[in-house]
Amino acid sequence: MKKSGKALLLTLAIILAFSLMLSGCGKEEPSDFAKTHVQGLLDGMYKGQYNKDLGEVSDVTKEDIEDMYELNIELEAEWFVDYFELADLFEVGEVSEESMDSIEEFYKKVYAKAKYEVHSSVKQDGNYLIDVDVYPIDIIERFHEEDSDKLFDDFLARIEAGEFDELSDEEVNDEFIKSMLEMLEARIEKIGYSDKETVTFTMVKDPDDGLYFVEDELMADAYIITY
Repeated sequence: MKKSGKALLLTLAIILAFSLMLSGCGKEEPSDFAKTHVQGLLDGMYKGQYNKDLGEVSDVTKEDIEDMYELNIELEAEWFVDYFELADLFEVGEVSEESMDSIEEFYKKVYAKAKYEVHSSVKQDGNYLIDVDVYPIDIIERFHEEDSDKLFDDFLARIEAGEFDELSDEEVNDEFIKSMLEMLEARIEKIGYSDKETVTFTMVKDPDDGLYFVEDELMADAYIITY
C-alpha cells in the first residue's frame, strides 16, 4: 500500500517549501546543483543529516533541516497512529504523548535505514530532471505478514488473564502500543527492502525571480516505507 492522504501532502509541502529556497546562483550555476539539492533534502528529511554542500547551492540552513526532520518524524508518527487506528482500538480518542514519543523514536531508527540513490541531473529544455532510485523498507509489510496475528493473540490472552484489570483504557492502549513497537523494533537490525522504485524530480527556474523549485509532487515519501 502506498502512502496517501493528508500526511503525505503535508510532507510534500515541506519539501516544496524548501525547494523554493534554492538560489539561482546567477549566470554561473554550480556543478549539478540540482542533484546536490535533492540529495540534501532527502538526507535531511529521512536521516536528519545536514550536508554542507546543500548550503552552498541554497539558502537552506542546518536549523531548517532539523526542523524539517522533526516535522517529518511527527507526521510519520501521526500516519502510523491513523493507519493502525491506534486511537480507536480501545476507544481512547487519542494516543498518549508518551506513546507518540515512542512511535517517533521508532521512526527515527527506521528512517536511519532509508535507502535511496540520487542520480546525476539531466538538463532538458532548461529544466533539470533528477531520477531517484528508492528501495522501500518492508518492516511494516513484514509485521503484517508475520507478527500482527501473534501480537493480537498474545495481547488478548493477557487481557483475559486479568493483567490489565487495574488499568484505565488509556493505559491499556499504551501497553498495546508498547508491545507493538517491541515487535517492530526487533526487526530493525534485520530490515529488508522491496524492489526498487524510481521517481523523478523536475527542477525549473522561476522566470520572475530566477529561483529554482521542484515542479512535480515529490513522491519519494510514498516509497520510503511500504504499508
